[in-house]
Amino acid sequence: MRIIAGSAKGKKIHAPVDGKIVRPALGKVREAIFSILGAVDQKVILDVFAGTGSLGLEGLSRGAAACYFIESHPTAIKCIMTSLEHLGFLDVAHVFKRILPHGLKGLRLTKKPDIIFCDPPYDKNLVNRTLKALVQYKFVDRDSTVIVEHTRREQPDLPELTLVKQKKYGQTIISFLVLSA
Repeated sequence: MRIIAGSAKGKKIHAPVDGKIVRPALGKVREAIFSILGAVDQKVILDVFAGTGSLGLEGLSRGAAACYFIESHPTAIKCIMTSLEHLGFLDVAHVFKRILPHGLKGLRLTKKPDIIFCDPPYDKNLVNRTLKALVQYKFVDRDSTVIVEHTRREQPDLPELTLVKQKKYGQTIISFLVLSA
């Protein structure tokens, strides 16, 4: 798996050898997400259930100012750190070892995220629980966009968030949400 565009285009994203540890966002899905988002220059990213960190790393390559990665698996965290070092992004990234969604409680970020990627394990009843925690602990504000990767069996459904766009790629659905008016 490689970075698609930006300053680190073509460089390798490190991933655990065991495919059961994480499910990285496919290249075509990452490309579609960033195509919809447009420019991410100087934006702050929060990558929740980061896995390999592919979404946050892609954002940094495309000019994001900073990225916070949240992951619980030690092997995945090691891969994120290796990629950050290899790609030269250590100075603009922070990696937190937290079990989600309750690990968001008490987490303090120095900058408010503009873009929040949420890619929980499929069909584990984590989508809405995590979205609720992101809203409850004030990670989402009027200027934030939340992008959730999920299956049709677990749709985002939270009154505080409004669905503004949804795209399907095989079994994967990408939902773009903003804070409700």
